[in-house]
Formats: sequence, C-alpha cells, structure tokens
Amino acid sequence: MDDQNEEKLSESTVKFILEKLQDNQEKIVTSIQGIELTLARQEESLRLHIYRTGLAEESIKMLRSEMASKDENLQKQIEPIQTHITMVQGSMKTFKLIASVVAFIGATVASVIGILRLLK
Repeated sequence: MDDQNEEKLSESTVKFILEKLQDNQEKIVTSIQGIELTLARQEESLRLHIYRTGLAEESIKMLRSEMASKDENLQKQIEPIQTHITMVQGSMKTFKLIASVVAFIGATVASVIGILRLLK
C-alpha cells in the first residue's frame, strides 16, 4: 500500500510540476509577445528617426548652400565700400601731410616776418 501512496504522491507531484511548468511557459510566451511588440514599435520609431534625420541633413545642406551664396553676394556688395574706405583713409593721410606742410610753411613765414620786423 505504501507503494501506491508513493505512486499517487509521485503522480500528483509530477502533475503539480507540469502545471507549474505550463504556467511558467505561458508567462514566458506572454513576455516574448510583449517584447516582440516593443521591438516592432522601436523599429518603426527608428525608421521614422532615420527618415527625419535624412530630411534634416538635406535641410542643412540647402541652408549652407544658401548661406554661402548670400556670403558671396555680401562680399561683392561690401567690396566697393572697402575700396571707398581705403580711398578716404589715403585722402586723410594726404590731407594730414598737406596740413603739416602748410603749418610748417606758415610757421616759417611767421618767423621770417617776425625777424624782419625786429631788424627794422
């Protein structure tokens, strides 16, 4: 009779273990399904990210091209102004030189007139 009890106990233990394994298997399958769903969502998100990154890179290229063109146009517009500034600076140097010469001549003439008055 002990053999039958052990056999029944063994059968119930095996049945219990099998039920637990089946429960665990179902939990694992459910978990894998959740992982697969998450993976699908992340793949879609990655595709969208790659697409938007491509658009952003194209936009950056276009903006750089536009900026280079605008910079070139601006340089062309500034060129006459820079030439004018250089001319004005040269004129100012010439004016200073002429003013210095006139002042020197004026001082010399004044000195000569002063000496002539003293001599009279």
